[in-house]
Amino acid sequence: MLLRQGRTLEALRGARTWLAENATLVARSPGLDRKVDELSAIIDRIAAAMGEQELLRIAGLDRTIAISQLKRALRRYHMKPIVDVARAVATALQGLAADVRLPSRKATAEVLIGSAGAMAQALKPVNEVFVTAGMPPDFVEQLEAAAGDLARAVNERGMARSDRVGATAAIAALIRDGVRTLAVIDAVLTRELRNGPEAAAWASAKRIRQASKTTEGSAQDEEAA
Repeated sequence: MLLRQGRTLEALRGARTWLAENATLVARSPGLDRKVDELSAIIDRIAAAMGEQELLRIAGLDRTIAISQLKRALRRYHMKPIVDVARAVATALQGLAADVRLPSRKATAEVLIGSAGAMAQALKPVNEVFVTAGMPPDFVEQLEAAAGDLARAVNERGMARSDRVGATAAIAALIRDGVRTLAVIDAVLTRELRNGPEAAAWASAKRIRQASKTTEGSAQDEEAA
């Protein structure tokens, strides 16, 4: 979708440039200048919205990287040491096996958050056993804090994705407005130009170039990231 939007914006800009360079032709049709101004304003709004969309995309990528780092930290530096100690003092921890388990490295953030929460609740009654074994007195609080950091990052990424979906929809609506406005301009100009020397140049200026399927596929992959 991003690539199609970019191609359409390129065509709208090409039409605007041609219209500005051929202002005398525009002036032949009373009222057409208002439509040209309307098109120009829409193009500026699309460009601004696309800039915001790109910022949201970058923010989403940053959050994805942060989530990966937080997942690794939660599992390696909080959950794994607890599981290792639990195994070492297993005789004093009857009944904890179900909740004090290390999730797979491939576990999703949501699975890690849920497992860490269950682990923390199970550990509180036997906190002293782990402290006596060498864990810091606040190791459960540290576990909960790490899981909380991961949960916040996941929520923030979800909000960023929602904002980006909204931005994409807003851009699509603006592009539809731009295409409809251009269609009106085109109808008036085509009638005015007929088969004159400027007709071919105008047709080229407003044409939306099609991308290859390979390029479009790459753009879709990037959009989904």
